[in-house]
Amino acid sequence: MKKFVNFYIVLLVLFIVLGLFGISITNDKETEDVIEKNVLENTPGYETMLAISEMTKEQQLQDAVLDIQVTPEKNNEIVLVKMQSSEFMTADILLKDSYNMLVKIANSPQIAEFTFVWYQVINSENTEVLTMTFDRAALDQLQAVSYKDLATIATVFEQHSELK
Repeated sequence: MKKFVNFYIVLLVLFIVLGLFGISITNDKETEDVIEKNVLENTPGYETMLAISEMTKEQQLQDAVLDIQVTPEKNNEIVLVKMQSSEFMTADILLKDSYNMLVKIANSPQIAEFTFVWYQVINSENTEVLTMTFDRAALDQLQAVSYKDLATIATVFEQHSELK
């Protein structure tokens, strides 16, 4: 009977050792990274989010992006970008920066609606100072207008009274 118990103990230890060895082999960091990359690439709106992030980084010297939200619809995407401006930026500068980014963004045909929300510190509070929303028709018109005319083609254009 004692040999029988010892045999099962040795067999149990062998299974535990093989199990731990198997877990250590399959717990590969590269496998996790590949799975995570595949999941992100197949996430709706992820490609648009990366493209917009790159476009905004090219335009801004500092890391001004607060948030990028992409809402997928049937065949289109609705994009919201929240940006932080410095307290020295004027409405004219914000419009120029927005226009330069919008021209690049307009080349993405899957974007049905695009909204810029600019924030600026006013009286020690981060305040929404400029909001602009453009539908697909307005994005298609960008090449025909200047940055000064963004308010005329935007479906929503709100400017804070403190913005110079």
